[in-house]
Amino acid sequence: MEKLLANSQRQKKALMQQLLTGKKRLPGFTGEWHKRRLSDCCYVQMGSSPKSEFYNDAGVGLPLLQGNADIKDRRSAPRIYTTDVTKTCKVGDILLSVRAPVGNVAISAHHACIGRGIACIQTNDENLSSFIYQSFLNLEDSWSTVSQGSTFEAVSGDDLRKTILYLPTLPEQKAIASVLTKADEEITLLKSDLSRLRQEKKALMQQLLTGKRRVKIEADAG
Repeated sequence: MEKLLANSQRQKKALMQQLLTGKKRLPGFTGEWHKRRLSDCCYVQMGSSPKSEFYNDAGVGLPLLQGNADIKDRRSAPRIYTTDVTKTCKVGDILLSVRAPVGNVAISAHHACIGRGIACIQTNDENLSSFIYQSFLNLEDSWSTVSQGSTFEAVSGDDLRKTILYLPTLPEQKAIASVLTKADEEITLLKSDLSRLRQEKKALMQQLLTGKRRVKIEADAG
């Protein structure tokens, strides 16, 4: 199962590198791709941390997304709330970790306040959000080349807005995003199956190694 998961992840990565650069075209699509800065096709919102005295774990105010610790399985997973709302993101916005570790990408499942460790990206009507999301997944490993600072690695708003994307027509964006999203769903299913098998193994080991469950050995027939 682990080998199958690793193979699926490698295949997805190779597919992104081919489809998101135009090196491989899906059937029925032709024409040039356009080189665009992120700021030309999306709105970038850099986070701003609220004051800590306004934090709470009682669900008052908005969920707070401070950084990578508030992202799990490519979705926002806030740990605390704040009543001092600074910058916000909407459900469906693309999230990017802009402080160490830089470059982790997710989708917001919350209307939330974003701290300085998070930037959110909102697409305009001409560009499909899921295509931009996949493009940032493809760029995820490259952010260390633009990170700054000796204590905390960080990506600035200018760095982010200057990010170059290659965009085909909207129908081709939709087709590519559909293929890559399906690959993500298959990987998620494999991860779920692997997690379940590990839990079952752990539970079985606890039973066998404590004597709660005994192995029956049949005697050989005489």
